[in-house]
Amino acid sequence: MNPFSISSRSRENFCNRVKEIATLQEYMRSGIHAVVYAPRRFGKSSLAGMVQSGLTDMDNIYVELFSVTSLDEVAKLLYYEIANVLGKDAARTPALLKSLSEFFGRVRLSLSFSAADGSGKIDVSLGDAAPDICLKEVISSLDAYCKKNGRRVCLVLDEFQEICGLKESKQIEAFLREGMQRAEMVSFIFMGSRRTILKDMFENRKRPFYKSAIKFELARIPYNDFAEFIAARFLSAGRPIEPTIANDIVSYTQGYAYYTQKLAMLHFDLMENGTADLTASKAELISSEASDFENIFVNLAANQKKVLKALARKPTASIYATGYLRENHLGAASSVKTAVEKLRALDLIENRDGLWSTVDPLLEKWVRIHSI
Repeated sequence: MNPFSISSRSRENFCNRVKEIATLQEYMRSGIHAVVYAPRRFGKSSLAGMVQSGLTDMDNIYVELFSVTSLDEVAKLLYYEIANVLGKDAARTPALLKSLSEFFGRVRLSLSFSAADGSGKIDVSLGDAAPDICLKEVISSLDAYCKKNGRRVCLVLDEFQEICGLKESKQIEAFLREGMQRAEMVSFIFMGSRRTILKDMFENRKRPFYKSAIKFELARIPYNDFAEFIAARFLSAGRPIEPTIANDIVSYTQGYAYYTQKLAMLHFDLMENGTADLTASKAELISSEASDFENIFVNLAANQKKVLKALARKPTASIYATGYLRENHLGAASSVKTAVEKLRALDLIENRDGLWSTVDPLLEKWVRIHSI
């Protein structure tokens, strides 16, 4: 079997992050809320899974907000995930659904069964209830249920910054902040990959979530640790590799957890098929991500594409310098500034230690390949 996974939820497939996992678990048990920042593909969701898998003394609820488009979708999704964690035994214990319904009275909960395997799940309908009132009460209802039943909850809200794009964003922020502030049995982890937007939510004194959670920015896993992990996983599966190959895998992906695991996974498969050429594995990795990158690129404005291409080819400390603008045919500094602000909000570029560059190392390589 391939020893690598791109959706790791087990300790053996997860590299390092021992300190981060322990710290976040302690926060959750102590009722301390945290906001976790990291670029996309950095391993945030897997980290959340590892944190929650160790919180066996708590109920663990994970909510992915990436695709929500309205306030009522946010409300329904929260109720759905909460009900299906707290009511996971409702199929065997009918009284449990009734108990949940008493606390979540604004919504309609019903039990349905899969035709494929007979497993049960709880369906949620807002019915005629006002979605804003449902959302306003969801956290307080959860907290009341937990108090009644002597349970504590770790609630992860992933890609939390996506609510900022909704027309009801101010309401949503205010309602969730109010619920969090009053909750005694619920600990929150907010996560997101669009760091500029997420940071503003928690650092802008005019926003409801201002200073409501401890900032927790994920650092890179040390390259040496990651390379040793990669080599050990190959060895455990009977396919030992040279340390230089493991180092090359980590260096090529710049230690991004998803890309590193995926490149190692692809290379293992090629080795199984008699090919030990890492160059071929790298090409397959970029090819496998191409549709995602194309989707990102096609939705950018012309000036944004130009700036992204320029920084992919040549990072710079002076992005508005006349020479850099002229060399890369970027036009006026004012239009470049507008493009930079948008690309930063999308977390596609960043200024780290005084140097402007792309954020995603694979997107950078793809842009270089497709740039004239």
